[in-house]
Amino acid sequence: MTEHDLTEIRDDLLEQFENNDVEADGDDILDRLETLVGEYQVPVNEAKRSVVNHYSPDSGMSAPAGEPEDMDIGAVSASDQRVSVEGTITRLWEDTHETIAQSGRIGDETGTKGFTIWVDSDMPTVEEDKAYRFDNFETNEYNGQVSVQTTPESTITELSEEIEAKGNTETCQAALVDIKTGSGLIKRCPEDDCTFVIQNGRCQDHGEVDGEFDLRIKAVFDDGNEPQDVLFNREQTEAVTDITIEDAKTLAKQKLDTTVVASNMVKELVGRYYEVEGPMIGRYLLVNDFTELDGPTPDDVSEQQARVRGLMTEN
Repeated sequence: MTEHDLTEIRDDLLEQFENNDVEADGDDILDRLETLVGEYQVPVNEAKRSVVNHYSPDSGMSAPAGEPEDMDIGAVSASDQRVSVEGTITRLWEDTHETIAQSGRIGDETGTKGFTIWVDSDMPTVEEDKAYRFDNFETNEYNGQVSVQTTPESTITELSEEIEAKGNTETCQAALVDIKTGSGLIKRCPEDDCTFVIQNGRCQDHGEVDGEFDLRIKAVFDDGNEPQDVLFNREQTEAVTDITIEDAKTLAKQKLDTTVVASNMVKELVGRYYEVEGPMIGRYLLVNDFTELDGPTPDDVSEQQARVRGLMTEN
């Protein structure tokens, strides 16, 4: 979804608020939409619902009508359906938005899917490696990835039997052709359950805060056919750069500039060839493991970089 699309949604919401005599800030609405949809891959309808609830808590959104269909998880492939699935929680994500109680992946022998449990659904807590029945969940699609989420009618029941889950690991062998803005030494909001990146000393939810340092790389890989967004967390960033967060902080202090860390990453990593492995979340492959390989020549990488920049400009 492009920034233009989010701007149109913002304008529609502003019109709704105005018609209902609700005061709202257009810039804040757009910031919330960009964070929910862009960073957390929250489905658009749920992002809109979150914004409406923020400004007008008494407003609600209706869920798709119809009886839920019992399905294997691997067969869940369309949005705007009501489904019931049974599977094992293969992973829980720690970084969640304030409207999300829990999120992660659930799987059975046919496949795995992302799931979101919304705070206002008031569901029981789920645990990794335990099996559950997700009854009357809604399906959503974002960037080609279909996931399931709670509705006001959903229930979650722990199961006594074990359900073997098919792995959801993806592998990419390609050249690292770009390191995107927002990489390197960053600061996150220190408030509990908030992982927003600090911009100009402010968290969009908590205002002015004294952020906590973190390391990450938002990279673009290209195998000559198509680009792939790849995200290295702090642990994997330290491993691939051989620079600890303390080293990065020292370097930034010496240069009086935190962007020097990302600049060094560009010099050291762009043009190298890797095999990266991890789960696909939205458009990002989240790196759990990587191996450096013999790769293309610098000229090959330059051609790939030019093609990636062209695709980014088109989008």
